[in-house]
Order: sequence, then C-alpha cells, then structure tokens
Amino acid sequence: MLAIAFIIISIKYSLSLTDSKKLAIENGVEEEDFDILRIGLWFYIIPQAIGFFLPGIYKIYLLPLILAAYIPSIYYGLKISKKLDRGHDYVRKLGRQVNQIVWIGYGGIVLVILTWLLIYTNTLMRGI
Repeated sequence: MLAIAFIIISIKYSLSLTDSKKLAIENGVEEEDFDILRIGLWFYIIPQAIGFFLPGIYKIYLLPLILAAYIPSIYYGLKISKKLDRGHDYVRKLGRQVNQIVWIGYGGIVLVILTWLLIYTNTLMRGI
C-alpha cells in the first residue's frame, strides 16, 4: 500500500513541475537540470513498482535500483532548490516543492531498503 501511495505522490509532483518550468528557468535554473529533475520523478516509480510486482529482484539489484532511480533527482533537486530559496513567495514556494521532491527521494530509498530487509528476513526465516 505504501508503494502505491508513493507512486501517486511521485506522479502528482511530476505533473505539478511541468507547470513551473518557465518560472524556474526565469530564476536561474538551467532547463536541462529541471528536465532531469522532472523526468527523474518518474524513475522514483520504478523501484516501488518492482518491489510491488517482482520483489525477488530486490535481492540482486538493490544498489543499482537506488543509484539509478533516486540519486540523479536528489542531486539535481538539491542543486535547483538552492537557486530557488530566495526571491518572491511564489519562487520560494517552488523551491520548497523541489525540496519536498528531494525528501520523497530519500523516503523512496528508505522504502526500498525496508522492502529489501523484509524480503531478506523472510528468506532467512525460511532457511531456519
């Protein structure tokens, strides 16, 4: 259930970023960085969907899933939020939204690791 909520939140934030692209570019954010952040939000969905439908993959590909899906958006989100933490209220609001996206990425990493721990503990319990 948490994975489904996480997927819905990622889609919601990705769609809301589409409307804010022009505002971010006007305030010094590079277009490529903003696009990577926006597209990277869709990558947040991949580990959650894999954990929901094919949890066995977590046993093998845990670290590559985290690195490929979350790290780019977290990096660019931190970079962008620094540029949007000043100025008018609507610019700071966009900066807070980007910062929330970074925290969603951190939450996704925690969710992936917790799912991996559950799968790993169940595997160990079956072996005993």
